[in-house]
Amino acid sequence: MNGWAKLDTNGHPFSNQAKLTMTFRRPDLGHILFNWVLDDPKTYTRPIKNERVFVLTPNVEVMEYSCMEGNIDNLLEGVVTPWHPPADQ
Repeated sequence: MNGWAKLDTNGHPFSNQAKLTMTFRRPDLGHILFNWVLDDPKTYTRPIKNERVFVLTPNVEVMEYSCMEGNIDNLLEGVVTPWHPPADQ
């Protein structure tokens, strides 16, 4: 965490003091519990948390997820703006 990265495509910041903890649990054969916590006392007043439950779906292929489709169009249309490191660094 160098303090230059952004938390999401909206540009929410996090500092070089941020600590990201991700946990995966498998309570049974059909479920995976995924939790993440971002603790960054320099930027946020409390930790940011998210929990997801992934459910086994038989006969469905698991595919890699990537946020690439439409990125060029989004950049050209101004929906997503390119990120640059701070100029004072």
